[in-house]
Amino acid sequence: EGRTITILDSEGIVFTRIWCIYELYLTLTDSQEGVTDDSEKGLWAVYTAKKHTYDPDFGAKQERESVGIISGGSTSDENYAFRTTAREEHFPYDVISKALNISVENAEASVNDDRVHILNSIIGKSTADINDPPPKTHDKYTELNEALKSIFAASQASLRGAVKDTDEKWMAMLVALSKSTKKDSMSFSFGSNGSYSGLTATRATQ
Repeated sequence: EGRTITILDSEGIVFTRIWCIYELYLTLTDSQEGVTDDSEKGLWAVYTAKKHTYDPDFGAKQERESVGIISGGSTSDENYAFRTTAREEHFPYDVISKALNISVENAEASVNDDRVHILNSIIGKSTADINDPPPKTHDKYTELNEALKSIFAASQASLRGAVKDTDEKWMAMLVALSKSTKKDSMSFSFGSNGSYSGLTATRATQ
């Protein structure tokens, strides 16, 4: 209950399908409704195929076929931030960055009635009005879109990838991150060997 695992293809089709977006949103909502720390309700994970070498510790390299971004980190990370970073950094930026295009109001469904029902559910329509034509725009759509974009923008794969992208893409990632309603701590290494060593002073202060 309240847990979701999503498999992303190279085109990020999941981000264009209304059922997938809605299920992720419901999971995110569960995670924000007073869930205790030891509860598994509200957990989500996004995986994609990616051959890579995982190197969490010196001398402990592992060849892997896939990589995932998991809310709260993987149990294999053992609550070490550097292990979460080492694992997530292999997630393809060109795939995860497609999350910034999430737009539930424009998402597709195989059955149009499903799309109508989901959009009406999002804006709080009653069961009696669930078949009404949904509005093209609504504050609740924006709220949902921003909530989902923010959780993907907070991943190491998104931030590290955006550092190497254009100023426009970097700013878009920061804007998405700023919309998060979840308060958490993040650390950045700007040293010569750090992941953000190439970040310009302008970007670092944005």
